[in-house]
Amino acid sequence: MSLLYGAPVCFNWSVIESANLLIRLLKRPPMASSMKDQLFGVRRKIRQATKQRIEIPTELTFNRGGAKHFDQVLSVLDWSLEGIPVEIDFTKCRSANFQAASLLILYCWKLKQQNCTISFKLDTDGEQNGSRVWQMMGAHGLFAVTTDPKVNFKSNEHKPLFAVRNSTDFNSLANLGLSMKKHFDMFYLNFFTIF
Repeated sequence: MSLLYGAPVCFNWSVIESANLLIRLLKRPPMASSMKDQLFGVRRKIRQATKQRIEIPTELTFNRGGAKHFDQVLSVLDWSLEGIPVEIDFTKCRSANFQAASLLILYCWKLKQQNCTISFKLDTDGEQNGSRVWQMMGAHGLFAVTTDPKVNFKSNEHKPLFAVRNSTDFNSLANLGLSMKKHFDMFYLNFFTIF
């Protein structure tokens, strides 16, 4: 028995020693965590070393001299990649058209299905380049579009991009097309009635 502030108190020394040991252990960084952090760092370095870099060509387009040529774009895309990090590099792309850039979205979705992690290296300096087309399309949100049926691409009004994932998406796109056609027909008629 011991007196603490005048009142008798019973101490169980094994409980006190266990508490002191616990306090010392809590103050020391846990070994499992530091080992886990080290392994995470090693894993990250290994993944970076295995990263597949896909360099988008200077011109990302199917059009060549009035004809359609698909080989230049398709030869860059390796559809067999699985379970590795992939970086799509737009920094050398000076010109891109909407159709060829749209194919990259399907390519990224396919790689994601094959357990690849995808990152993008964009050129923010140029005014009209492949990176700018990618951003105008709203393609930076391509993975949110696949996981949330309420989300669509946040594209530029002059270059809209729509996700057609189901019949509801298809119907809303068809209705939008019809309303745009009516607007165009009215504009066309009004234009010629002025003259």
